[in-house]
Amino acid sequence: TPLYSSAASDVYKRQDQVVLTTGISHGLELVLRALCHPGDLVCVENPAYYNLFGLLQLSGLRMREIPRTPEGPDLDVLEGLLKKGEVPRLCFLQPLLHNPTGNSMGPAAAHRLLLLAEQYDFLVVEDDAYADLAEDADLRLAALDGLRRVVHLSGFTKTLSANLRVGYVAASPVITDAVARAKLLTSISSSAS
Repeated sequence: TPLYSSAASDVYKRQDQVVLTTGISHGLELVLRALCHPGDLVCVENPAYYNLFGLLQLSGLRMREIPRTPEGPDLDVLEGLLKKGEVPRLCFLQPLLHNPTGNSMGPAAAHRLLLLAEQYDFLVVEDDAYADLAEDADLRLAALDGLRRVVHLSGFTKTLSANLRVGYVAASPVITDAVARAKLLTSISSSAS
């Protein structure tokens, strides 16, 4: 059964591709703990979700900011960093209904981003916080990529209740296994309520 009725749900074929979290922020923290080490380089859009910058600093990661344009992250800036050898471990993006700009990444930019991720061997963390507010046919990187290089984070805080901290991380089984181990070590399990 799909987690929600979006294009991204088509890629969730197996249970081992999804880890439940207590919201997207918890999912971000688990992804960082599972996939990064202090000193690792990550890219993040600017502007972006305010809490992400603090979480990345708290994790001891080196950040490179990628300016957000009306079409999505400035991929020329990202490609310039990559060509200089500054390849991130993770690239954090909010392609759909970006906070705070409200714009969404187009198909050409999404395709180019995934080609860069493949060519330079980095992972894209897709924050899909507003999934339930988007149209079912709206572009999801996870759906385009088939969860090979994309780690998809989403939840239900924006539509059900801000106090209902339910989210998930969807990724390849190798990544969700690492995320599940980080979750077990830091919080044992998700709330039953």
